[in-house]
Amino acid sequence: MQLHLLLSGRGLPFAGSSLKVKISPAKDADEVIKLGKTMLVGGGDPDYSEIFSFEYEEGSSRRITVDVRNEEKVWECSRSFLVEEILSSDRYGVNFEVKNLSSGGVLIAHLSPAEVVGSLKFELAARKLKNQEGLGILRKSDPFFALMRPNDDSDNWDGVYRSVSRKDDLNPRWPEDSIDLVALCDGDLDRPLRIVIFDDNDLKNAVALKIRSEQNEVMGYVETTVAKLLQGGTMPVIRKGKERGELEVLVAELIDYSDPIRKARKVMSALGRAESAKLEAEKAEAAVDDLKKLAAKNRAAAKEAIRIAEEAEAAVEGAEEAAAAAKRLCVELSTIIDDLQLDD
Repeated sequence: MQLHLLLSGRGLPFAGSSLKVKISPAKDADEVIKLGKTMLVGGGDPDYSEIFSFEYEEGSSRRITVDVRNEEKVWECSRSFLVEEILSSDRYGVNFEVKNLSSGGVLIAHLSPAEVVGSLKFELAARKLKNQEGLGILRKSDPFFALMRPNDDSDNWDGVYRSVSRKDDLNPRWPEDSIDLVALCDGDLDRPLRIVIFDDNDLKNAVALKIRSEQNEVMGYVETTVAKLLQGGTMPVIRKGKERGELEVLVAELIDYSDPIRKARKVMSALGRAESAKLEAEKAEAAVDDLKKLAAKNRAAAKEAIRIAEEAEAAVEGAEEAAAAAKRLCVELSTIIDDLQLDD
């Protein structure tokens, strides 16, 4: 089965951090497969956005090794997780494990065995589109739209859906349809999307719903996400930096939707807050212990000071008594001297 690995950290003593992740058989570290690395994330409580996927055979023993690097990409420490241990630690309906780092802080690892499922049902309309057919006296544009997603290996956009065309219509309403979420956005509701509106001038390829054609002219586009489409409303259609009409979301609804990774991110966020609170509690407890030790030292010092003060007080009293005795002796001597003088 395929597993997806998510990682986050709490209480890391760095201004920023990134991770390198690899996997190997638990008893043979030489057969290493590099899963990839994360982008640099600032702060000591990073939630790394990357998802690392790999195939796992149930019953086998696999070790995930994570190298932690600081903001200057200098290695700080490494931590290992056994896949079977993470899968067996089913808490809150999520498979995760928390481990302390030698550099300080903790690393949280989560494994999700399930894929995103579901589809997006949608219906779109456009208003006040700019005609691409000259003055538009004899005919108007024949708009259709395409759903496009970013190409992972370039700056281009790949078409994943094409609507039917609406002939001679600058205020088109396209029929309701649906598309698989994995095909549209890999199940990521926040993944950037483009809705590009074309003027269909390629009747030959229109039947095959071909998106790219030298004869099809771009009328404008909207940049959005599935999450934004679900909010409904209208968005400006942009062409060459200017508004060229507006796009209205009439229907946007998720059908049979399930995203365990999205659920896991929410749970991991809660776990992260819990670990942060735990670390803060440990710091507070250590501070209380230090204060108790200091108070004990202060009490001991106070007792010693009291003892010294009492000894000093006793010494002063002894000195006063000695002084009084000396004074009496002086008086007695003076009296004896006076008596001797009288006898003479």
